[in-house]
Amino acid sequence: MAETTGDELLPEAFARWFAARGWAPHAHQLALLRAAREGRSALLVAPTGGGKTLAGFLPSLVELAARPGEGLHTLYVSPLKALAVDVHRNLGVPLAELVPALRAEARTGDTPVALTRPDLLGTRLQHEHSMAVIQDAPVVLAPGANVERGF
Repeated sequence: MAETTGDELLPEAFARWFAARGWAPHAHQLALLRAAREGRSALLVAPTGGGKTLAGFLPSLVELAARPGEGLHTLYVSPLKALAVDVHRNLGVPLAELVPALRAEARTGDTPVALTRPDLLGTRLQHEHSMAVIQDAPVVLAPGANVERGF
């Protein structure tokens, strides 16, 4: 299979967003985007400050920018409340500028991107309605492993 370049993977609006900051997407960010496009799971290992958060969420942002939908799309399970808060804050600018209609919220299931902790997820899974919402989420991200199952 031929390698896909960043130009072919990254929609124009996203490429402009990176360029406006003087950035280029990291190879691992494009690799996760490629894996998602191909419907493959991925494991990302990168150093602190290496763009893991954006890498993990980039496939969801691209998908939701192209095809916004109702309900939960991406579930982020954080082992620490502070980490979930940091990720939520760090997603603020990309969300606002790339997918302005998209909402990301902590501890909820009525938004396309939800951030929660394992203990809260366990509590929520005890409720039939929550399980119905969560089971249809095509993307699940877990920090430390940044595991993503494809679209």
